[in-house]
Amino acid sequence: MNSWIITGGTKGLGRALAEELLDFGQGVIFCARTAQDIAHTVDALQARGSIVGVTGTIADPWVAHQLVAQARERFGGVDGIIANASVLDSPPLAPVCELDPLALQSVLSVNLFGALHLIQAAHTWLKQSRRPTILALTSDAAHSTYPGWSGYGLSKAALEELVLTYGKENPEISTLVIDPGDMDTALHQEALPQEPPPSRHAVTVAKALKNLWQEPRPASGRYILTDDPEGLRLQEVSLRVKAVAD
Repeated sequence: MNSWIITGGTKGLGRALAEELLDFGQGVIFCARTAQDIAHTVDALQARGSIVGVTGTIADPWVAHQLVAQARERFGGVDGIIANASVLDSPPLAPVCELDPLALQSVLSVNLFGALHLIQAAHTWLKQSRRPTILALTSDAAHSTYPGWSGYGLSKAALEELVLTYGKENPEISTLVIDPGDMDTALHQEALPQEPPPSRHAVTVAKALKNLWQEPRPASGRYILTDDPEGLRLQEVSLRVKAVAD
């Protein structure tokens, strides 16, 4: 049985991806901040397959090591990582001149350093997997400028650079960064409470991503989910900048 570590696996897209993985016969290891969140999620999903939770925030390197240890103990190794956990700065969407460096540090601790901790802790075991994969959830805010989104956007831009560079250093490991688009999630509601919720739901997005643990898998790179007459589909995005001749 292959094993996948998911950060932010108790709600939203992380929870939906955990359900898809379990239904596909994969083992799931996830983290949550409270033991109560762990218990509720395990109780709800254990009938679908093998799932285990670790209490704590992925901003803590100890939690990353515990996730890997549980994957090794329960499933014999680590086959995949889904870096899904994300937070906004506090207060949400602060302008650059009002951005609190301590709040920005909190955003980076989860959105960027959490993935770094996990990649470093799992590296040896990913190298031993037959189908190692890292999937990082990103945002168009990583490349487009929106007022108030500087903290979140730069954390996602740095996450993309981290994951894709790791992929260049380890080409045998599939590394994908995927922008799922605006979804009806708690984070979107926190960021834009006055706006109506998006029509795209986490469950729909998770189903569109399920081919990532099947064969053939997409090549390493950056992708967005686009609307198609038959549903959502992955579209690769090139971010290369062509040199301009003098």
